[in-house]
Amino acid sequence: MKAHLVCLALLTSTAFAAPARECRALFTAPAGAGTAVSLSSPRGSKLATLFAQLQTIQKNSAEQKTTLESIFESLKGPVFRADMREVDGIAIRYREVIEEMNQEVGADVIRALYSSQPILREYVEEAQGVAVIDDANPPLYMRINRMLKKYKDEADPLPSIKRDDPVAAEKIAALDRALVALPRITGIVFRGGAVSKEEAERMQNGEMSQYVVAPFWSTSSNFKDATGFAMRSGGAERVKTIFVIQTQNGKLPTPTLDPNDPNYSSFVLEEEVLLPRGMQFDVVAAKSLALFDPDAEAPLLYVFLNERVATRGPR
Repeated sequence: MKAHLVCLALLTSTAFAAPARECRALFTAPAGAGTAVSLSSPRGSKLATLFAQLQTIQKNSAEQKTTLESIFESLKGPVFRADMREVDGIAIRYREVIEEMNQEVGADVIRALYSSQPILREYVEEAQGVAVIDDANPPLYMRINRMLKKYKDEADPLPSIKRDDPVAAEKIAALDRALVALPRITGIVFRGGAVSKEEAERMQNGEMSQYVVAPFWSTSSNFKDATGFAMRSGGAERVKTIFVIQTQNGKLPTPTLDPNDPNYSSFVLEEEVLLPRGMQFDVVAAKSLALFDPDAEAPLLYVFLNERVATRGPR
């Protein structure tokens, strides 16, 4: 515990350099270490097992089709049909993960760590209650992610962003430091969004093997919420999409379930897991499907992504 407190002072300093290297390992340990908490239930996850199996199968094969059918049945499972929230125990697991994170690292350490990172609350909370976006003065998350998308083809976009928008560059660097310091969350998360028609076709044909996300990426352990975001996304030239993502580097915007705690994030209701910027994924499979009612429901594109070991952004 003392080691965590000493390291906390180093990790949250502006120096954040060589003296903190050993300390960073305490908060960003390899998979399976004490500060990496899994969204999968202790009894195992059928969805996670099927996802792992999917990664070993040839694309567009009969075996892949059978495995995808099993996965979609898991996504439609009886609990999910009942209350539209839980998929294979993952949604309920989100709350357990928060409690485990506090137990593993120490509630006082976690509270101090999150309190020392005001950029985290600034990033996730500024969008709360915003019904209409002012393009001239967008929320912070939109401002910095637009910059990251603008320079997505650059190996290090920060120098260019700093020239265009010094404040955005400063905020990005601060959020990088904050996410590196936080314990990692592993497992399967979901994101609702949209892709271009060309991307959708290439993914389904197996022609697009990698998917790179330049900005910070908000995901959820809640399949219902991801489905809702997908339904509200897109347009005439875009395809509504649900991403099913296997990650090793998720971060929680909130360390507490207590709404009276100053560290509490209202986005706990969405079971948000924030992914660092610059993530690279393997496209494991993609399929267009009306999951619940083909007669009344427009198809959504389901894209299965596995996080690559090599990624661009800070970890």
